[in-house]
Amino acid sequence: MQPADVRNLPRGMTRAEISALLEPATFKPFVLVTHAGRFRVPHPDFIDIPPHDAEEPEPGFIVVYTKTGTPRFVVLSSIDHIEVEPITRS
Repeated sequence: MQPADVRNLPRGMTRAEISALLEPATFKPFVLVTHAGRFRVPHPDFIDIPPHDAEEPEPGFIVVYTKTGTPRFVVLSSIDHIEVEPITRS
């Protein structure tokens, strides 16, 4: 097994950076690591980025769901780094 690709984020993440990770053509499972815990995203359906109206401040959080569907609010500025999981071939 190869080690995960770790991307350090000194300032957290933006909504655009999260969106880029969720692109279907290039998606790889990843883990968001914060001071509060680790949040695994095995598929784009496990994460929600709240809508944003240009007249309102941009939301500073996302919602990550556990495998049982429990929502976990993650503040974007609290994301320390992400770990992109290696693709395993059977």
